[in-house]
Order: sequence, then structure tokens, then C-alpha cells
Amino acid sequence: SPLPPYFLCPITKCVMVDPVIDREGNTYERKAILRWLDLEDVSPLSRNPLSYHDLVPNRAVRDGIEKARREAWFRYHKKRDEEEEEREERERREKDRKGKKKTKGGDKKSGGKSDGKDRDRDR
Repeated sequence: SPLPPYFLCPITKCVMVDPVIDREGNTYERKAILRWLDLEDVSPLSRNPLSYHDLVPNRAVRDGIEKARREAWFRYHKKRDEEEEEREERERREKDRKGKKKTKGGDKKSGGKSDGKDRDRDR
């Protein structure tokens, strides 16, 4: 499922790691907005005055991003494990199929003919 747009920093367009929110309710990646504020003294979105003192951690967005990452990690590993199990099962079936082919026709070297030793051994 696609990520919610509010997980993306409006400056970097990347999923945020350390989101901060300004007094207008805009959320940014901390490093990106601090770099912006080194050059500008206004919000990149509203163009209203903005200072680094106006920024506070956005815990709700951070927690949402962390939850989505955990869920994606589990989905990825569950899918990978299921694919590995399917691959192993295909290999077992192929091995069994090849084993049955070898025994079905008898001994390949003798063309399926017995040399009589099996008959003597069974007696």
C-alpha cells in the first residue's frame, strides 16, 4: 500500500526520519528545514516568518512512520519466508520426480533387465 503523503517531507520528498512541526501545522524533516532556515527566515510552504525556535518534534507522524516501517519489514520477511518455503517444496517435488523416474525404468545401465542377482537374493 502506498505511504500517506504526510510521511514525506515537503522539502526533500523523502520519508521523514526525524519529523518536526511548525506553528502552522506543517511537518518537515528536521535536517531539511534547518538547512532551509540557514538560508531563509520564512516557511517554504506558506512564506510566513519561521524560526528554528518554532519547530517541535512531531511524535504522531514519527510514530506512524515507525509503525509503517515495522509492518513493511514483517510483510517483506513473511513474503520472503513463504517464497523460500515454496522454492524448497518445488525442489523436493522435483527431486522426488527425478527419483521416481530412475526407479521406474529399472537399472539404466542394464536397460531395465535383471542380471538374476535380484532373483537369487530374494530366495
